[in-house]
Amino acid sequence: MKKQTLTILPGLPAIGKEAYASNRDAVLIEAEQFNPRLIRYAHAWCQLKTKRNLALGRNVVLISRFIKLGEIEFYQKLTDRMGIELEVDVGVIELSAQAQNLHGVPPATIQRIAGQFRHYRSATQNQEA
Repeated sequence: MKKQTLTILPGLPAIGKEAYASNRDAVLIEAEQFNPRLIRYAHAWCQLKTKRNLALGRNVVLISRFIKLGEIEFYQKLTDRMGIELEVDVGVIELSAQAQNLHGVPPATIQRIAGQFRHYRSATQNQEA
């Protein structure tokens, strides 16, 4: 039996994260599914929805524009506690060079976020560093 996983797809806005994730056998969760008028609650909503789906035994792909290592700490602790494999798949980031902006995000916004982006290592590597 294949181990249950939570896969996080971090990356800049509008680089094709959803298309990249669409072929996976998992529940897709992304902040953009949340009501835009209540976006300040999006992280809490994503955390709750992720936790509920994992508790039901489902694989989850969390699509987000995580830009700092600390932003995935909740998910590292959650998967450790539940005995679920956490994967941070940075493959979609490699697509960003040739990605077409699908959501009309202004180039200046993408450049600003890109300047804040940090590369990821696994939780194990973070503890060893």
